[in-house]
Formats: sequence, C-alpha cells, structure tokens
Amino acid sequence: MAARLAAAATGTDTGGSIRQPAALCGITGIKPTYGRVSRYGMIAFASSLDQAGPHDAHAEDAALLLSAMSGFDPLDSTSIERDSEDYSTCLQDSLEGLTLGLPKEFFGTGLHPDVAAAIEAAATELEKLGARLKEIVAAELQPRPYPPTTSSHLPRHPPTWRALTAYAMATAATTRKTCWTCTAARAPKASAARSSAAS
Repeated sequence: MAARLAAAATGTDTGGSIRQPAALCGITGIKPTYGRVSRYGMIAFASSLDQAGPHDAHAEDAALLLSAMSGFDPLDSTSIERDSEDYSTCLQDSLEGLTLGLPKEFFGTGLHPDVAAAIEAAATELEKLGARLKEIVAAELQPRPYPPTTSSHLPRHPPTWRALTAYAMATAATTRKTCWTCTAARAPKASAARSSAAS
C-alpha cells in the first residue's frame, strides 16, 4: 500500500500486527472492535485478542474496506449480531469536544527522539483540529500481584503457553483488553494429565 502496488489488503492483529506495520509505513491500519469482523477461517494465535482488519493508503479507503468486512457472521461464535455500517460517513466529523489520553508511561526512557517528535507533531495537529489532549496514567501498566493471561489454542505445549502469557502481559496496554480467558493457566495440569495417561 505504501508503494501503491496494491489498492488494499487485509491482515490480522493480536498485539499490533495491523497497527504497527501501518504506523511504520505511513498508511492506515485498523484493528476493529472484537466481534465486529468475522474471524471465521483465521488460525488464531490468541482467540481473545485476534481480529481481522484493513490496511490502506488512505483513511477513506480503509473505512470502505472495513464497512465491507464488518457485520454478523453465523459461522463465528464471537461475531456481534449487528448490521454493517458505513464508516466513511464520519470521517469529516469535527474533533471538537474529543479528549485524547496520552499515557505518560509511553513517554519515558527508551522512547526514540524521532518517535517522540512524530507523536508530538501528530498531537499538535489533532489539537489544531479541535481535540483536547490529556496526560493519563495507564492502569494496565501498573504493577499487579497477578499477571493477565490470554486464551490460546496452544495449551498442549508448556513453553508456548509461557511465552504466550508473557506476550499478553507485554501487549496488554496496546490491545486495551481487560478481560481474558485463563486457558493458559490450565495448560500445565492438562499437560501433566496427558503425560500420566501416556505412561
């Protein structure tokens, strides 16, 4: 899309696989609300996080593609029973009255100066368009006694579920999910039961 070699493309996003490449290439990438786009046929990495969405060079084209992709699918048990919408109708809406939170934890040690400058430029442009910017504290990034986990189709492999749980913790703030199914937490018991049965 960035090189204008394709008109549009779809992708899947667990912890940023649509949004991050789009940001790095200067195009539009959207991870839709969970259940808005059918996941039927996708090979899930983490079912409670995976979503399908569009990549496109322009927001208008991405909105049109998302409109075509969204809607209820009886073959997907997580699909929302809601009709498709025309997402292009709100692209020209004013940003007056919109408040955007900037998590202060994202602007500490390790943030590259070029990235900080790009974010600041975008924030300034949003302010010019009428949005209000506010520094916030992201609760998901505060230390917790128990880490969040994510549902997985990979409970048979203990090293995999450990890595998956760590990955979910690392991407929790990006995905903004606060409710996970603890399939991974049950994996060791299931694995031990299979080992006993095999012996």
